Amino acid sequence: MIVPDKLTPLSRQDAAQALVGAYRTLTGAFPTQAVLALLLAQSALETGNWQKIHNFNFGNAKARIDYPLIVQFRCSEVDALGVEHFFDPPDPQCNFRAYTDPAAGALDHLKVLQSRPHWWQGLHTENPSAFVDALATPPKYFTGNAAQYKRAVVSLFENFRPLAEVALAVAAVAAAVVQAPPSSSASPPSASSGAPSAPPSVVSGGAKPTPTPVAPPAEHGAGFWQQLLELVRRFFLLFVGGPPKPPEGST
Repeated sequence: MIVPDKLTPLSRQDAAQALVGAYRTLTGAFPTQAVLALLLAQSALETGNWQKIHNFNFGNAKARIDYPLIVQFRCSEVDALGVEHFFDPPDPQCNFRAYTDPAAGALDHLKVLQSRPHWWQGLHTENPSAFVDALATPPKYFTGNAAQYKRAVVSLFENFRPLAEVALAVAAVAAAVVQAPPSSSASPPSASSGAPSAPPSVVSGGAKPTPTPVAPPAEHGAGFWQQLLELVRRFFLLFVGGPPKPPEGST
């Protein structure tokens, strides 16, 4: 079914939250900081920092005619000779997947990446150059200039690393609040009673398709609430700092 085309802009914090939730839904674990930064970088490039995102489509995924929700808008494709061709509705080349909310769009974007083993493995190298090389390997994710795409993703990857760190930490604390049983003591336990484990650290090297889940704390200790306040403060600072700007010509 074809639905009206509409822009559904997101803040970078909302985009990060949606991608963390989608990854956890799909794999049962949190992504590493580097994997989340790669997901943010590629999605930001595809959607103009989520200010030009159509119907919550995080990766500008095309839609077959039988896809449940389809949106149409003007687009372009680059052929094997490097010539760019533009298409306008109702040309089938203008068919893109549409979603009703950010969670659905983010989850399907990850399913698209997972559907091609070399794309998924490239993501888990935690290396932006290797990820783009995988996306540019047939069947290709994109048809544009691979060198330009890689430069943009590398730059955005570095810009999004701080946001990825904080978004994962906040998600871990939120999971701990939901999962941890209340303390049996009326007074707050000491700071040594447990704090949420940090999200997986960034480790360079080969593919790591199964990240280690973040373990919630055993109870809500004083150290837990101190860490929560610090994470909220850091998240606020990132929020008021504004979104990173993509490199020239990347959108």
